[in-house]
Amino acid sequence: MKLTLTARFPGLAGLTQLLSSDTLLSFIKPSDKIPKSDITRLLVQLANLLSANIALLEAIHILYKSQTHPAILKMIDQIRHDLENGNSLSLALARHPKHFDALSCRLIACGEQAGVLGGLLNQLCQYRENMEALKQKVRKALSYPTGVLMLALLISWALLIWVIPTFEDLYKSFASHLPWITQIIMDCSKFLQDQGGVFLISCGLTGVSLRWLFANIQALNQFWHSQKFRLPLLGSILRKSAIARFAMTLGTVSNAGLALDKGLETVAEMCGDKLFYAAIMQVRDEICLGVSLQSAMQKIPLFPPLVIQMIAIGENSGNLNTMLMKMADYYREEINYQVDQLTSLIEPALMVVLGGLIGGMILAMYLPIFSLGSVLT
Repeated sequence: MKLTLTARFPGLAGLTQLLSSDTLLSFIKPSDKIPKSDITRLLVQLANLLSANIALLEAIHILYKSQTHPAILKMIDQIRHDLENGNSLSLALARHPKHFDALSCRLIACGEQAGVLGGLLNQLCQYRENMEALKQKVRKALSYPTGVLMLALLISWALLIWVIPTFEDLYKSFASHLPWITQIIMDCSKFLQDQGGVFLISCGLTGVSLRWLFANIQALNQFWHSQKFRLPLLGSILRKSAIARFAMTLGTVSNAGLALDKGLETVAEMCGDKLFYAAIMQVRDEICLGVSLQSAMQKIPLFPPLVIQMIAIGENSGNLNTMLMKMADYYREEINYQVDQLTSLIEPALMVVLGGLIGGMILAMYLPIFSLGSVLT
């Protein structure tokens, strides 16, 4: 009697079950994640189509035909289905909160109510592009030194694991004691060879644990948000980035015609910082009591005097939206300048750290040879 493969090899049955399971298929199927840049490009195309006096449903159909990403096609098809059932565009987009935030939906709703959907979409696209450019600048300031330091650590790790041990047999033949710095380097090398895996796992678990603690324990989370603006060099960039987001978002919602109290509520939701969220909500509460924007902001030390002065000028002249946009442009330029300055300052410092770490390690390993040469002479 013939035996099937699964009968002769019982392990294949479990493997077959695993391959046919939904768990493995979930890893194989395409991801539903859509980059923010693709969403912005989609909104730009929709704004251009509406500006060309193309009906909304027809514009959505044209967008559907021009896409290839499965997740985008699925999303556009759902939006088209909602529009055909009589729902507004803002409501159809609100059903996809991963891709369209509250600000986008509220601006589009204002455009639908005022009959200027194409113009509001253009403002929204410009806002999203400016915000993404701002985030890229802040990421550059944070990622560049981190990347260089990680490279230095990886090179040092490789030296300790593969290069330093080659000196060990040579130094065993020396009758004299090794220099203390050489002995420390060799001890570190021995430790990483024996316990390197445990050390890496411990570092990874420590990093994950600290991130979880700061994200979930209220006291630690508040401590981080209260201290991050005081960080040397980076603190000023983070603070100016938050102010630029505040001015840019408030100016955008004000141009859309939202009331100041509703606009500030949207700004607070979009600010991405707990300190600024609490401050903006406090300003909104003051405005609901009849206080002017500049007076409400003067009570909060988080906003620098320049911001208060520009807000006051905008309110007194009746051009608050213009002043908010100028303030956002000013702080974006400040961030660009500060990031460039930070890069020019950090580059030589990182080179010194990189050269000192790796060069010092190599020099420490050659010290016994230098000492032996001086003894022979």
